[in-house]
Amino acid sequence: MDGSIPTKQITWVDMLNAIFKNLEMHDCLHNPLTIFASMSPENDSIESFARRFRNSFYRLSRNDRTSSTVQFMITDWCSRHLPRVWTIAEPVLFNLRNDQRIEKIVQIAKQVNRWNDESCKFQKNSADSPLPLTLASSHTDPNLYPIDDTQVEQAFVSNHGVCYC
Repeated sequence: MDGSIPTKQITWVDMLNAIFKNLEMHDCLHNPLTIFASMSPENDSIESFARRFRNSFYRLSRNDRTSSTVQFMITDWCSRHLPRVWTIAEPVLFNLRNDQRIEKIVQIAKQVNRWNDESCKFQKNSADSPLPLTLASSHTDPNLYPIDDTQVEQAFVSNHGVCYC
């Protein structure tokens, strides 16, 4: 023996196991903030995903719910996962508390979720729809609204700029 201490090679599996044990020992593995921060779509509709996010938000402690860190997380989460909702929500969320932000995001997500239904409804009928009427096309045809010359009325202007018929 040369007096050296034998060393064991640590594999990446051993390293992950140690990390998970450490997280569990400090009650961080199933921490609501960790769950909130790691939310991602799981084959949800836009609305159901926003509702899951809201439910996760209300599992946070009161201090976490009001923190600027969570405010940043809401902004980041919505802009990455719900860009159509974020386009509408971003100007509205500026001065709102975090709980109000979440509720507004869910409301907008509910509206945006209906856009797909609307798109499908109109795409089905688009092949056989006639050309749309415009204001110009309805008023430029003199035969469309003929003028009856026998119905001419006389008007008198008074000194005060009032017109009497």
